[in-house]
Amino acid sequence: MLLKGFPRWLVALLVGLGVLMPNPFGLSVCCAQEQDADIQWALAEYLSGRGEHYRAITEYERFIFYFPQDSRVGSARVRILESYVAGKWWPEGVKAAMEAMEDPELSGELRCRAMELLGICHVRMGDSGKGREVLSSALEVCTNPTVRDRIRLFMAELEAGLGRWGAVAQALEAVEAAGDPGRAAREHAAKIRQGELSSKERSPWTAAVLAALFPGAGHAYLGRWEDAALVFMVNGAFLGATVEAIQKKQPALAGGMALAELLWYTGNIFSSVSNTHKHNRQLLQEWSRGLSLETGLSGSQP
Repeated sequence: MLLKGFPRWLVALLVGLGVLMPNPFGLSVCCAQEQDADIQWALAEYLSGRGEHYRAITEYERFIFYFPQDSRVGSARVRILESYVAGKWWPEGVKAAMEAMEDPELSGELRCRAMELLGICHVRMGDSGKGREVLSSALEVCTNPTVRDRIRLFMAELEAGLGRWGAVAQALEAVEAAGDPGRAAREHAAKIRQGELSSKERSPWTAAVLAALFPGAGHAYLGRWEDAALVFMVNGAFLGATVEAIQKKQPALAGGMALAELLWYTGNIFSSVSNTHKHNRQLLQEWSRGLSLETGLSGSQP
């Protein structure tokens, strides 16, 4: 309809040019598509940077759907995985990691990143054995020293949580980084070899047994002397009140005091165990201070 009124020879000439030069405006269309892909990618990156991980996942998935031939599709798959990890959606992270690694076009660096995050997801889900296996495999295939060190430090933290200090020292001694991170890792490894950290750990079982045998002893085992004295005195008061009520033939009062004593005695055991775990967590936090490397979860790294 737009060519109505034009001479037939001109119409034929334009059609001929169209046959000889299919889609003479193809360059403009290509540029428009590229621009749309850039806008979609920028939106997903913006949401990820703001910590809006769920919305970012949606936009990365939309990018993959609309632009499946774009060179950034592999990065988008790993960004989805990173968003799940940042949001602490571990099962979804495992699924996203497996989908990313099934992509035959995924680069070696991105595949290594996917393996790293897959191992973290397994650990956070409580499957430390599977997580350790995946992370060990990642160490074998990764060539980026920063990524390798990040995996080693995570594995060191994992082993420390299990009380396997020899494995912790081994992981730290393998850190390749120069400067402060590498120096801190070696210093911590030396302290572990000397038994400085393991000697400060406390056993929850030992605390429980001591508290059961002698109320307040579990807190004393942790060096919480004021708490130990309070537990001992209150326990003694309840016990004395129970005996006195029995002697005065007041069964109701004796029963109430006995129940209070039982609750206090049981609470003393649970408190000892809870404070032991807290003590060990604080020890681990103090130990790991200065050993962290960038995770890359919210940055521009793949």
